[in-house]
Amino acid sequence: MKRPGNKGLITLILLTIAVCLTRLGKMPLMGTDEGMYGSASFNMLVSGDYTIPRLGGLPFYDKPPLCYWLQAQSMKVFGVNEFALRLPSAVCFCLLVWLVTWAGAKIFDRRRGIFAGFITATSALVAALGRMCLTDGPLTLAISACLLWFILAHTGKIGKACYILSSAALGCAVMIKGPAAAVLVFLTIGVYLAVKREKPDRAYLLSLLLAVAAALPWFLLANARTGGDFGREFFLHQNVARALGKDFAHNYPIWSYIPVLLVGMLPWSLYIPASFRDLRALPAKLFLVLWAAVIFAVFTAIPSKLPGYIVPMIPACALLIGGSWRRTDKAFALPCLFAAALIFGIIFFVLPRMSEKQWEPMKEVAAVVKSVNPGDLSVYGYKLSPPRPELEFYTGYPLIEVRKDEDFSIKEDCIVIYQTTRKDELSSSLADVGEVGDIVIAVRRK
Repeated sequence: MKRPGNKGLITLILLTIAVCLTRLGKMPLMGTDEGMYGSASFNMLVSGDYTIPRLGGLPFYDKPPLCYWLQAQSMKVFGVNEFALRLPSAVCFCLLVWLVTWAGAKIFDRRRGIFAGFITATSALVAALGRMCLTDGPLTLAISACLLWFILAHTGKIGKACYILSSAALGCAVMIKGPAAAVLVFLTIGVYLAVKREKPDRAYLLSLLLAVAAALPWFLLANARTGGDFGREFFLHQNVARALGKDFAHNYPIWSYIPVLLVGMLPWSLYIPASFRDLRALPAKLFLVLWAAVIFAVFTAIPSKLPGYIVPMIPACALLIGGSWRRTDKAFALPCLFAAALIFGIIFFVLPRMSEKQWEPMKEVAAVVKSVNPGDLSVYGYKLSPPRPELEFYTGYPLIEVRKDEDFSIKEDCIVIYQTTRKDELSSSLADVGEVGDIVIAVRRK
């Protein structure tokens, strides 16, 4: 096979930078999750409390704090804006592409490593989520680093000392997602060792102490600071309850991830079946198959489903497809260009139109709130559908959410943000001071 020159690598680097940085700060925070994580990071920066994330003035137990730490520090350097919030995820996306390219060169050869990097960079699901201030991009990088450093060290392609890097990455994954990340890693490694009838190296088992040392102190501190509330909410509700399907808002059919993977990796997903050949000849390739299969099977079995859950399997698929590619550069270029055009079409045309209609108005709402709030008024979001946690980031004030099943009576001077359809449910003591679309901003003063 002809060895590629530097043109392919330079093209990959430029493409990756373009995908991750194009219009990164131009779009407002999109969706409930970006709003929650962005606001929690902002509150961490403002309060200086880097132990307990907060949202709406209350402890926020949704995720461990590593992503909030990165986003808060990015805002400290680049200012409070969408670019700074999303920059850590974008950097993780770039590092992921580099990691896949490097690992592909170690497992297969330099040419196929670059192919695998192109596939990762032009997979729409990875690129889209890697440009948002969510946990999916950093988590995918951490899990991929953990598993790739493990298998390369285990098969002797790099030194055993790299088990330390694998365990450090595992500690980061747990600090991003929690114990679910460790479950995915240990299941993948355990199934591989069972299939190969091998035992883990003692050096690897010892290196796991680093992962424990990286993650355990914060969990113990957070649980102590909250009187045990963190342990009950995070472990029982956010992990166990969701795994059992009690998070009904995200429960979807068992087949849901098939179209997500098919569309999220187009056109590369069409090559996945053909990439499973020659598994016995290369132990690392078997590991990649098991990595993808374990993550897909685990999240397929769990009733609670979101598209981002299966993103950590995509680097394994990219390596499998890149490693099985045996065509010329010309044959490879067409699907590569199609995938790149698809991603840039989403970035330049689809997302801006969606943001203009759904999320951009929240900046106008925030501007009205800041203009009428002298700084001492509580801000309520009255049964907003969908919830608008991003208002906390844009206004700088805690947004107290009043949910649909809660009673609400005004007992203080405050600002209430509500939708026009709920006007009859609120007290006549409120005075409307602004309206943006179907959102009304009202004030109550003595």
